[in-house]
Amino acid sequence: MLPYNGMRVMAALTAVHGEAVVRELSPYSQSLEIIKGGDGLSVLFTEAEWKSLLPKTAQGLAKFLIKVAERVDVDRHRKSKRGVKKKPPKQTGYRNGGHVATARIIGLVSVETP
Repeated sequence: MLPYNGMRVMAALTAVHGEAVVRELSPYSQSLEIIKGGDGLSVLFTEAEWKSLLPKTAQGLAKFLIKVAERVDVDRHRKSKRGVKKKPPKQTGYRNGGHVATARIIGLVSVETP
């Protein structure tokens, strides 16, 4: 039932704000808003009171959803824009600055310089 209601709300948002604006809305933000709002409203109203508040006809429901959609702050629910991806720093092959042969360190091999 919830996905169907969500689709009806999205249709009302599209009718009021336009399809381009609705595409930029964050589904995550919308779902959080529904969950938070539903918990608060379920405490305030009983099931019988809910039935008396909602319209009885499909046309009445459509008008109700459009009224609700007009009051939605679309800027609050926009998707976040990802910034420019940074290039990773160039890594060197060795942490100590370069490779040194163990034999040279021990002194077993003499180093000839030209």
